[in-house]
Amino acid sequence: MVSQIMPMKPFAAQSPMDFAFQTLVEGDFQSRWDLAKVIPGFGEEAIARLAKLLDHPDAELRWFAARILGELDHPQAITLLVELLATPEEEIQSIAYSSLAKSGKKSIPALIDKLVNPVTRLLAVQALSQIHSEETIAPLLEVTRDENVMVRTTAIAALHSYPAPEIIPVFIKGLSDVAASVRRESVTGLGLIASRSLAQCDWYRLNAQELVDTLSPCLADSSPEVAQQAAIALRRAGTEAAVVSLGEFLLKNLFPNPLETLDSLEPKPNPLNLQIEILRQLGWMAQPLALDYLQQSLNHNSPEVWLEVVMILGRVETSQPQACGILVKMLNSRHPGLARTEIRQALASSLGQLKEPAGRLALCQLLKDSDRSVQLHSQFALKLILGDEGSDRSPHTKIKN
Repeated sequence: MVSQIMPMKPFAAQSPMDFAFQTLVEGDFQSRWDLAKVIPGFGEEAIARLAKLLDHPDAELRWFAARILGELDHPQAITLLVELLATPEEEIQSIAYSSLAKSGKKSIPALIDKLVNPVTRLLAVQALSQIHSEETIAPLLEVTRDENVMVRTTAIAALHSYPAPEIIPVFIKGLSDVAASVRRESVTGLGLIASRSLAQCDWYRLNAQELVDTLSPCLADSSPEVAQQAAIALRRAGTEAAVVSLGEFLLKNLFPNPLETLDSLEPKPNPLNLQIEILRQLGWMAQPLALDYLQQSLNHNSPEVWLEVVMILGRVETSQPQACGILVKMLNSRHPGLARTEIRQALASSLGQLKEPAGRLALCQLLKDSDRSVQLHSQFALKLILGDEGSDRSPHTKIKN
């Protein structure tokens, strides 16, 4: 504690600030921690002393000096923190970065000055990205053409939340960037635009069809992350054109081996993660046309896709009768996926989640399954549809041991 540190001269001869700084220099970690809460109370008068400590040979003391500066809401303190962005000490650099972000709009001018220096540019951009103010738009736009990939990526990501018309060309240009991270953030930005009401935002200067046309080629991006983000962005668009873009890409580009020609074609590797992502986004859209594409995907040779489609159909929040019909048709069509226990289990669970009366007969059929776990899934699903009492009275819901 501060009271345990013996001053070099009698306390009466020292001012409170003198005593505090002497203790800060000579004290242990706990003393310094306690003083870090006290010294900001001295305000502007403490800044010059803290600045001197930033060059002290004691690394821990330098860390505390930077931390205390971060608590001082003063232009001089902000200037010193900006200078610390260039320090090779990562811990101090991190304090400066977080403190500047916390200072908000007051630190913007000083951070803009640091964009000129390649050494401090990235950290300055990172700090600007944490300050939610339209005053950061112009400087962020300037560095979207920077040669440093991380600078471009961070700047474009920071622009996602601003309703400014000048960001649209930047996002579109970013789709052709050599760096996958820049393309990903550009696609994400366009997807966020798609999630807003285009009709109510004249500043977008990009109609729904143009947005879909711009995003659709990104599904074929060489980076899996970019392609998956494009699927999410198209789902956010939510239009019929977006559904068609996702569905047609899924069927034409990802599933080259339909069941009817399986024996005559050599198997080809497919990006399964992208298949699954597109299926999930179609499921979230839950439009009749989107469910049609989900149904068509059951005609292709991928057990993982079959299982995913069955689970997705059980989670749709609209068009439940259509989803139920697809599952019932799958069950009655002797689909090859029915040879798999996990798919029959998922069928039962999804029919129960949909709670459609049309699923009752199908579940009664699954009650006769040779696998005990499928029987139990079916019994539970019937209880979801009928209610516990109703399912217990039904002769079809009894499982023979």
